[in-house]
Amino acid sequence: MEKHLSYPGHPKFEPQKWNKNKYIKHSHNCYTYALNTIIKKNAKTCKKYSNLSRKRRRTIKKRQQKKCRKKLDTWEWCDYHRPDKCFLLRPQPGIHSKTIKKYNKKNHKSNMDKLSRMILRDNPGIKKLKKNQKCPMGYYRIYLMPTFHAKYRRGDYHFIRQDRSGRWSEKWGDGAAKKIKEKTPEKYLKNLKKLFSSGSIFEGRYFAVPIKEKRNLKNLWKNF
Repeated sequence: MEKHLSYPGHPKFEPQKWNKNKYIKHSHNCYTYALNTIIKKNAKTCKKYSNLSRKRRRTIKKRQQKKCRKKLDTWEWCDYHRPDKCFLLRPQPGIHSKTIKKYNKKNHKSNMDKLSRMILRDNPGIKKLKKNQKCPMGYYRIYLMPTFHAKYRRGDYHFIRQDRSGRWSEKWGDGAAKKIKEKTPEKYLKNLKKLFSSGSIFEGRYFAVPIKEKRNLKNLWKNF
């Protein structure tokens, strides 16, 4: 077992923590999961929003989309979220550091360098790692892979996280946290490409996240 995995506080696989409460599940994504951070305020807002009538949620969605498009000028995040799954509450890279508009443009596939800059600007304590580089003590590994959906002309991304056991886990969007059967991100990426017949997944990049450091995470939600 790698030495860094034994460091106190290293993330471990805890599906109940992410899946049991549906409002946590729906208001957190792969980015929050990779940074091992649950934002209680997001879960509370998600619950409040979910308990509104369908008509009221639809009205809020339209208003939020309008603000989102104006702020981003625009990116597809403003359009593809479903209203019953806590629209725009899930944090995204670049919002905290206000670099998201600079680095993401409509109909432009996700670019690894641009995504990396956004992540590092949000949380400067995170370090880039080479493929076979050892993770330093006091840090844990995450792996970023950018994707591009040809059908929808939308760039996207996905994170996976190394847990204390040495194996990897993930949380897709508002879905459940789960283990990854493959032992390495590269094997996982190879199998994942088969599911994206209408687009493509690009080779990812490793990062080391400090265990004992505050996380900077922000979303595009505006209070209703």
